[in-house]
Amino acid sequence: MTLQSLLRDYAVYNHWANQRIIDWISDQPLELMDRQTPSSFPTLRMTFLHIWDAQYLWYERLQGVSPDAFPSKQYDGLIQDVFEGVLRSS
Repeated sequence: MTLQSLLRDYAVYNHWANQRIIDWISDQPLELMDRQTPSSFPTLRMTFLHIWDAQYLWYERLQGVSPDAFPSKQYDGLIQDVFEGVLRSS
C-alpha cells in the first residue's frame, strides 16, 4: 500500500462517514443543531463547524499551503451550507 492509496482510502471513508451523519441529522428537527450538549463543543452546529475547519486545514496542509482563514469565519448561518462545506472538504 502506498501513501497515496492510504490517503485516498482515508478520504473516501471520511466522506462516506460524513455523508451518513449528515443524512441522519438532516432528518432531525432543526432545533437539535443548537441544543446545548455537554461535549467538546456546546452544540452540534459548532461541532460541524469544527469538522469543516479541521478538514479544510488538513487539506490545505497536504497541498503545502498554510490557510489564513477558516470556512467557519465566512459561515452565513444556514446549516445546509455547513453540511455542504463538510462534504466538499471531505
